[in-house]
Amino acid sequence: MESRLDVGGGEIVYETIGDGDVVILTPGGRHGRDVPGLRELAGGLAERGLMAVIWDRRNCGAADVGFEGRSESHMWAEDLAALAVALDRGPVLLAGGSAGSRISLLTAVLRPELTRGLALWWVTGGLYGHFGLAAHFSLPMIKAVSDGGMEAVADLPEWAASQQANPGNRDRILTADPEQFRATAIRWLEAFVPDSRNLLPGVPTDSLRGIEAPALIFRSEESDPMHPAATTDALDRVLADSELVAPPWSPREWPAIDAAMHQGSFACWERLAAPIADWAAARRGDGRLSVTE
Repeated sequence: MESRLDVGGGEIVYETIGDGDVVILTPGGRHGRDVPGLRELAGGLAERGLMAVIWDRRNCGAADVGFEGRSESHMWAEDLAALAVALDRGPVLLAGGSAGSRISLLTAVLRPELTRGLALWWVTGGLYGHFGLAAHFSLPMIKAVSDGGMEAVADLPEWAASQQANPGNRDRILTADPEQFRATAIRWLEAFVPDSRNLLPGVPTDSLRGIEAPALIFRSEESDPMHPAATTDALDRVLADSELVAPPWSPREWPAIDAAMHQGSFACWERLAAPIADWAAARRGDGRLSVTE
């Protein structure tokens, strides 16, 4: 059963699956909780004794749209923190791929008291990754509002799924002040400007060094320009307590996985359930991953 949560700037939507220590799963892009592969991953974690939480953050799925925050990732991190607080289960394991990994890390930076551990894959970085995010998330909005106001923004294909799942979102977009929206979109774009001080888009490397929670990092493929292996390797060196492991798929499978990802399917994520659950159990056993109260 889905639940709605008011986070101050709108409502988000979430579901819990299973019972046990809490894992909040965050997908990439502006995908919601029904993106192929996410619910299957949640089910696999639940079968292994964990409570998996899948959710629609603002601008995703059936959640309300929202245009605030230092960056869209920061807004999403605030949503994730609000969800963790509302669950009232103590610190939680934050897990996510692509944008979901960035949101999880940013939440760990901003709200360490809510973070029991991290499981991360498809971590976006590098020049290609930064420019790719700008081209996908920010530039179409800036172009649309500049050329045709908020109606042009509402008509962008990127917002079609959100409006279909939550019809009130069209009015929320149309009634937004165009000048304020444009200023927000430009501010969000700044997070994607490559900066030698930021390993991840909009996230200073020094802030990542302060994360004390243990992290499981699945190494990216060498041939993935959006989520380069160099970024996961560097993240492993930056975090204080991390373990870098191979993903549960082979390099030979990557072309098909990559093609599915670009079609909005994360079907391979189901395979992550076993290694994440095993890692969490091992960390509980050695005392480095505290059990949720």
